[in-house]
Amino acid sequence: MEELLVPERQEERGRLVRSIGGLSHPERTPRRLRSLRSALALLAVAAATLFAAEAHAKKVIVLGFDGLDPDMIREMVDAGRLPNMAAMAKTGTLADLGTSIPPQSPVAWSNFITGLDSGGHGIFDFLHRHPDTMIPYLSTSEPTNEPSVLSRVLGDELKVGKYQIPLANGGYALLRHGKPFWETLEENGVRTMIIRMPANFPVTGTASF
Repeated sequence: MEELLVPERQEERGRLVRSIGGLSHPERTPRRLRSLRSALALLAVAAATLFAAEAHAKKVIVLGFDGLDPDMIREMVDAGRLPNMAAMAKTGTLADLGTSIPPQSPVAWSNFITGLDSGGHGIFDFLHRHPDTMIPYLSTSEPTNEPSVLSRVLGDELKVGKYQIPLANGGYALLRHGKPFWETLEENGVRTMIIRMPANFPVTGTASF
């Protein structure tokens, strides 16, 4: 193959071979290349240190059960009917959690999510009512109409006899006030994963599972 290469290609290949071979000889390695290798080595060390620190960092898992009676749990644990719960209680913490006022699920979970009571997050019940019509709606979120091309021309709905055809794009607005605790954690560099959080639609941050 050597005799088939034109002189220019032979010289180019020779420079490439010499440059590759020079990687193992610092005195023949260009200064810029040595600096790049040093930077890559430092980056690798920093990444390894970061991953090692994250692997040894303390992790917390919080399990929440809606409407669960702690006295019943303790009776079943003592009776040997909840071995996994008993194991978690021994290695972690099993504690009573005071409920909300009023003691209803969307209120209690909103307290847990935001650290506020009903006066702060604005959730008082499963349902709220529009003051003008007294029509009930879900307390934590409500549907919204977002303009579409057709709705800008024809309005939000098209009436055909006794039927009403919506033309606007549908959406949902979260009615709960306050910042969820996982957003505060994320802003301070603490990785979080929230799975199936009640009273939290539409979801925000890492609470999307």
